[in-house]
Amino acid sequence: MRSLRSGEVALGGMGVTLGLTRQGARKVVSGLVERGYARVIPSTADSRRRIVELTPRGREYLRAVVATLRALNDESAGVDAEQLVAAYAVLEFVRDRIGEAGTRDLERATNDEVR
Repeated sequence: MRSLRSGEVALGGMGVTLGLTRQGARKVVSGLVERGYARVIPSTADSRRRIVELTPRGREYLRAVVATLRALNDESAGVDAEQLVAAYAVLEFVRDRIGEAGTRDLERATNDEVR
């Protein structure tokens, strides 16, 4: 999401930006598209190139993520570095272990709460 923050990005360049293979970048982009956060469109300059851009939902989600990170950084001013490292390790563990299935479950639970 952060790589799309400044506007549209060529699909081929996403791998370089994210440090992934082309296949890995396509998988990330596919996940964003499936969730409604991004769309892939043909380039106006070269119809062979595909451009990835955030949807309005994706821009709103990105704003929420940035606001949350800023708030966490502001609140973490009183937390020592060792505690932050531990917190990030837990978050990375959750991200890596839960993966897409957990994200879908979380989105489903959130949608159920809204209804």
